[in-house]
Amino acid sequence: MKTLGLLAILFGVGVAQAAPLAPGAYATLVTGQAKIVTTGTAVPLASTATLANGVVVVAPSSNAATIYVGGATVANTGTGTGNGIAIEPGRSFSVQITSPGLLYINGASGDWVSYAGN
Repeated sequence: MKTLGLLAILFGVGVAQAAPLAPGAYATLVTGQAKIVTTGTAVPLASTATLANGVVVVAPSSNAATIYVGGATVANTGTGTGNGIAIEPGRSFSVQITSPGLLYINGASGDWVSYAGN
């Protein structure tokens, strides 16, 4: 008996494997960078590419402050009242999403992120 995934191990449930994509479907790696120009102003990840597997957003360790990732209204707030996912310098965040352009970043002026998805 072949056990698939952590859910199967922990909860004894079966995990279905996704069907393979057709050759060439979503095979393109999408990469980019986004920089915060004005502290407190949300900046979109520029790509509008269609993704099959989501995107990874990385905040370089050289950033001065925490970056927040979310929708168009993501705030530069880390007090428990904000609406974004906090990414400390040197850390990353991944999400299953259909386009990087649906994500925005907010933080300190001059800080930036890089991203990759497919």
